[in-house]
Amino acid sequence: MQFLRAHLRVCLERLRDQVPPGPDASRHTTLGLLTRARDYIRSLEDKDRMNHRYKQQLRRQQRYLTSQLEALDRRRRAELAAATAAKPRAASSNSLSSSGYSASELSESADSPDSDGCESANGAVAASGVDATRIAFNTLDFLGIGGMHVQANCEPTQA
Repeated sequence: MQFLRAHLRVCLERLRDQVPPGPDASRHTTLGLLTRARDYIRSLEDKDRMNHRYKQQLRRQQRYLTSQLEALDRRRRAELAAATAAKPRAASSNSLSSSGYSASELSESADSPDSDGCESANGAVAASGVDATRIAFNTLDFLGIGGMHVQANCEPTQA
């Protein structure tokens, strides 16, 4: 029995050292110490849950950003491959290749469901040279900062 009391006393002293003191630090009762320990454990568990959620959020964000980076890298490689494949034909083809986009890419972008009536104007410009507006918008989309819309007068506006 004496051994159990001594062991309990040692355990309570170690607990007192680990638990931060409460507002009434001058008064040390066993019940007060156990209550503070319980509250402290709960606060540590809450912090642990918050940190776990935050880590999960960061992992999701990292996976998303990694996939975005891979998609940008694939698109960049595809555009470089298309540009290098188009260079030998550049002397015999019209000036569409100077934009870095093939005629099929320009027609696909003109047929996209989010187009809003500027295809004819853009097509006329593209047939005569570089379509700077479409290239700028494609570049914005490529960089992931799209959100620009084209009005009927073909001027960019912020979404």
